[in-house]
Amino acid sequence: MIPEMSSVESMRAGLVLLDRYELVSLLSFIEAMEVSVASTGLPSLQIASASSFPEGDAAVVFEITGADIAEYVVSQSMTITTDVTAHRPESDTVVRASWTVVVGVTTQGAVSNLDR
Repeated sequence: MIPEMSSVESMRAGLVLLDRYELVSLLSFIEAMEVSVASTGLPSLQIASASSFPEGDAAVVFEITGADIAEYVVSQSMTITTDVTAHRPESDTVVRASWTVVVGVTTQGAVSNLDR
Protein backbone atom coordinates (compact mmCIF):
# COMPACT_ATOMS: atom_id res chain seq x y z
CA MET A 1 0.00 0.00 0.00
CA ILE A 2 1.37 3.41 -0.96
CA PRO A 3 1.08 6.00 1.82
CA GLU A 4 -0.65 9.34 1.33
CA MET A 5 1.74 12.19 0.52
CA SER A 6 0.79 14.05 3.73
CA SER A 7 2.13 11.08 5.72
CA VAL A 8 5.42 10.91 3.81
CA GLU A 9 8.56 12.75 4.80
CA SER A 10 10.75 11.24 2.05
CA MET A 11 11.17 8.22 -0.21
CA ARG A 12 14.48 7.05 -1.61
CA ALA A 13 15.75 4.02 -3.46
CA GLY A 14 17.27 1.76 -0.83
CA LEU A 15 18.85 -0.93 -2.98
CA VAL A 16 19.08 -1.51 -6.71
CA LEU A 17 20.39 -4.95 -7.62
CA LEU A 18 21.03 -6.59 -10.98
CA ASP A 19 21.73 -10.31 -10.98
CA ARG A 20 21.96 -13.10 -13.47
CA TYR A 21 18.74 -15.07 -13.67
CA GLU A 22 20.33 -18.23 -15.01
CA LEU A 23 23.58 -19.67 -13.66
CA VAL A 24 25.12 -19.77 -17.14
CA SER A 25 24.57 -16.03 -17.65
CA LEU A 26 27.35 -13.50 -17.00
CA LEU A 27 26.95 -9.76 -16.41
CA SER A 28 30.37 -8.70 -17.72
CA PHE A 29 28.92 -7.82 -21.15
CA ILE A 30 27.47 -4.71 -19.47
CA GLU A 31 29.82 -1.73 -19.21
CA ALA A 32 27.61 0.80 -17.40
CA MET A 33 23.98 1.26 -16.40
CA GLU A 34 21.89 4.11 -15.01
CA VAL A 35 18.41 3.74 -13.50
CA SER A 36 15.93 6.65 -13.60
CA VAL A 37 12.31 7.30 -12.63
CA ALA A 38 9.84 9.52 -14.45
CA SER A 39 6.22 10.58 -14.07
CA THR A 40 3.83 12.90 -15.88
CA GLY A 41 4.68 16.51 -15.07
CA LEU A 42 7.97 15.62 -13.37
CA PRO A 43 11.46 15.54 -14.88
CA SER A 44 13.33 12.27 -15.32
CA LEU A 45 15.44 11.66 -12.21
CA GLN A 46 18.46 9.34 -11.93
CA ILE A 47 18.25 7.17 -8.81
CA ALA A 48 21.12 4.69 -9.24
CA SER A 49 24.08 3.70 -11.41
CA ALA A 50 26.77 1.06 -11.78
CA SER A 51 29.95 1.22 -13.84
CA SER A 52 31.65 -2.04 -12.92
CA PHE A 53 30.39 -5.47 -13.95
CA PRO A 54 33.39 -7.75 -13.27
CA GLU A 55 33.76 -11.07 -15.07
CA GLY A 56 32.17 -13.88 -13.08
CA ASP A 57 30.21 -11.73 -10.61
CA ALA A 58 26.71 -13.11 -10.05
CA ALA A 59 25.22 -9.77 -8.94
CA VAL A 60 25.97 -6.05 -8.93
CA VAL A 61 24.72 -3.62 -6.29
CA PHE A 62 24.23 -0.13 -7.73
CA GLU A 63 25.33 3.17 -6.21
CA ILE A 64 22.25 5.08 -4.99
CA THR A 65 21.96 8.83 -5.61
CA GLY A 66 19.81 9.46 -2.53
CA ALA A 67 17.31 11.50 -4.58
CA ASP A 68 13.87 11.94 -2.97
CA ILE A 69 11.37 10.10 -5.20
CA ALA A 70 8.22 10.59 -3.09
CA GLU A 71 6.41 12.64 -5.76
CA TYR A 72 7.11 9.91 -8.33
CA VAL A 73 5.98 7.00 -6.15
CA VAL A 74 2.67 8.59 -5.08
CA SER A 75 1.84 9.87 -8.58
CA GLN A 76 -0.80 8.11 -10.73
CA SER A 77 1.93 6.24 -12.57
CA MET A 78 5.70 6.01 -12.52
CA THR A 79 8.09 4.75 -15.16
CA ILE A 80 11.44 3.17 -14.35
CA THR A 81 13.97 3.28 -17.19
CA THR A 82 17.54 2.18 -17.75
CA ASP A 83 20.31 3.61 -19.89
CA VAL A 84 22.79 0.83 -20.67
CA THR A 85 26.17 0.72 -22.37
CA ALA A 86 27.01 -2.88 -23.30
CA HIS A 87 28.22 -5.23 -25.99
CA ARG A 88 26.41 -8.29 -27.31
CA PRO A 89 26.84 -11.24 -24.91
CA GLU A 90 28.22 -14.51 -26.27
CA SER A 91 24.95 -16.30 -25.57
CA ASP A 92 21.35 -15.42 -24.72
CA THR A 93 21.36 -13.84 -21.29
CA VAL A 94 18.53 -13.23 -18.84
CA VAL A 95 19.05 -10.74 -16.03
CA ARG A 96 16.79 -9.76 -13.15
CA ALA A 97 16.61 -6.27 -11.66
CA SER A 98 15.11 -5.48 -8.28
CA TRP A 99 14.88 -2.41 -6.07
CA THR A 100 13.55 -1.32 -2.73
CA VAL A 101 12.08 2.00 -1.64
CA VAL A 102 12.90 3.40 1.80
CA VAL A 103 9.95 5.43 3.11
CA GLY A 104 10.39 8.05 5.80
CA VAL A 105 7.02 8.87 7.35
CA THR A 106 5.96 11.83 9.45
CA THR A 107 5.03 11.24 13.08
CA GLN A 108 1.37 11.80 12.19
CA GLY A 109 1.66 9.31 9.32
CA ALA A 110 3.16 6.68 11.62
CA VAL A 111 0.47 7.19 14.26
CA SER A 112 -2.41 7.11 11.76
CA ASN A 113 -1.14 3.81 10.30
CA LEU A 114 -1.00 2.05 13.70
CA ASP A 115 -4.70 1.25 13.44
CA ARG A 116 -4.32 -0.57 10.11
